[in-house]
Amino acid sequence: MYTDETVENAWTRARARCECTRKGHRHVQGCGAPLVWTLQGKATTLGGWEALRQGDLKLGGWEAVNQCEILCWACYRAVTAAAVQQPAHVA
Repeated sequence: MYTDETVENAWTRARARCECTRKGHRHVQGCGAPLVWTLQGKATTLGGWEALRQGDLKLGGWEAVNQCEILCWACYRAVTAAAVQQPAHVA
């Protein structure tokens, strides 16, 4: 889980827009859906969003902010569903 400060800094970087640039999500150059700060975790509401961890949670400061992606719920669902469907790598 990210600290409130990390999420706030990532939100500022995202400029209240979905940061998703994945090609398979039906957006050409990025989603950019407008988001509302008070709607974090509100999956059924237009403007709802979530912060997605992209790396090691042990990192702090700007490293943690750089690994925190702000996504609208449509993109968040697509990313997390794809992660569940991919098989785990065996070392």
